[in-house]
Amino acid sequence: MTYIYTLENTNSIARALSQDSYASWHKNYDACLVLAEHLESMAEDMGEPIELDTVAIRCDYSLMDDIADFNSQYDTEYESMEDITETTYIDVDGTAFIIQDF
Repeated sequence: MTYIYTLENTNSIARALSQDSYASWHKNYDACLVLAEHLESMAEDMGEPIELDTVAIRCDYSLMDDIADFNSQYDTEYESMEDITETTYIDVDGTAFIIQDF
């Protein structure tokens, strides 16, 4: 089987993420940009490319509007994002953040 890859940049990755209308972040371009930067950083750290599969990414990450949203979805009582230790979280704008689902 032959695989064809294209080289993506941060903006093209963010644009692809924003076009996934089923993703929690699709209407928040800043969240898409932060997630794109995170994925690029992961690929660089691993030294391997990551497939831009928006469905898989949507299943692995979720946008939280604030800590109350996280507490509601995960039945916790955290007071700040720094209290979250179960998973990776990516700050979007000081209140909203993206978590790696667990």
